[in-house]
Amino acid sequence: MFHSVQKPVNISHKGLYMGLIYKIQFASIFFILSSLSFANPQTNKKSKTKSQEVVSSPSGASSVNDEDKKIYKIKNCKVEFSTIGSPTLIKITGKSNKNCEGSITLSKEGNVLQSEFKMNLSDIETGIPLRNRHLRENYLNTEKFPEATLKIISLQDFKNQISNNAKVKSAFAADLTLKGKSSHIQDGQYQIHSSKNSSKEWMLESEFSIDLPHYDIERPAFMGVKIVDKVNLTVKFEFE
Repeated sequence: MFHSVQKPVNISHKGLYMGLIYKIQFASIFFILSSLSFANPQTNKKSKTKSQEVVSSPSGASSVNDEDKKIYKIKNCKVEFSTIGSPTLIKITGKSNKNCEGSITLSKEGNVLQSEFKMNLSDIETGIPLRNRHLRENYLNTEKFPEATLKIISLQDFKNQISNNAKVKSAFAADLTLKGKSSHIQDGQYQIHSSKNSSKEWMLESEFSIDLPHYDIERPAFMGVKIVDKVNLTVKFEFE
């Protein structure tokens, strides 16, 4: 009985060849996937950087070209105030004899881009010298806070006011800093007239009220008369 003898097959070269092909294919796939995975984060990074640049872009007056805005200089400014005494309901008035300083920057559309002017309080006059001193020293502390600062935020209907010499008042909003404390004013009214001094100048008259507690000011009292918390202010100034 004869047994069939199978001839051994030499697969060493064939196996090595096939293994080499698999390794090359695997390496190619890995390289492609790696390239894609590194590309996406870079794209996201660029997108994030671009969005951050948009958020940090400047705004306000600095973002408007010089030819698209106008700066109005304030001069001949006068500040007056009035309130009521309690319990006698006597009217108490006063004014500042020192001029204000500041400017208003507006866009072509009449929007307020920047505005600030300072009112000196160290020379407030109420008609009674002793009451003047009490008001300056005991309540306003003008030695430490000699000025009040008004920053106008918006002037409604400004273009109509300045072009038509409007007969009615318009609203304005502002922030007032007094005695180191700031509070928002949103019930202000203003009106623009032609200045008597020059045809190229205008007079702006504004009216608004403030609550003394908002500025940590105690209700002033003099000779048994104590004023109420609300004080009405009138600010007038010329500009060109």
